[in-house]
Amino acid sequence: MTFDGIYEHPVPLQNGEWEGEPLVEGSVARQRVGLVPDTYLTGDFDGDGIDEAMVILWESSGGTGSYTFITVVDGDQHTLARIGDRVKFEGYRFEDGTLQLDVLQAGPDDAMCCPTERLTRRWQYVETSLTEQPAVERDAG
Repeated sequence: MTFDGIYEHPVPLQNGEWEGEPLVEGSVARQRVGLVPDTYLTGDFDGDGIDEAMVILWESSGGTGSYTFITVVDGDQHTLARIGDRVKFEGYRFEDGTLQLDVLQAGPDDAMCCPTERLTRRWQYVETSLTEQPAVERDAG
């Protein structure tokens, strides 16, 4: 599938990944996008009686950052919402009309290397739009 909205150009995944040309001639840094392993979920997210699919994509341009996106695929259309930089996933589900991701991420006082904020982040999918709802704090355990 080809994804729009990550870069200014479409990103065609093949075997779950895409790799662009070097950002600077002779450099090893290049744009890369792929599917986060084991993050696939189906359900009727918009209540129309037809299942959609949720996947999570990662993006890296050669630095230390690795951005992630939640993606709902509805037929041949998709919708992206940016999750953040170096977010770790601890669970995901569709519950109470929302896509929910249990994450470990850097809090306001954390270095990116050492996240301590455990949240359940939630999105509603309505008419090809993902809207993030207020997050819920989770216990450290």
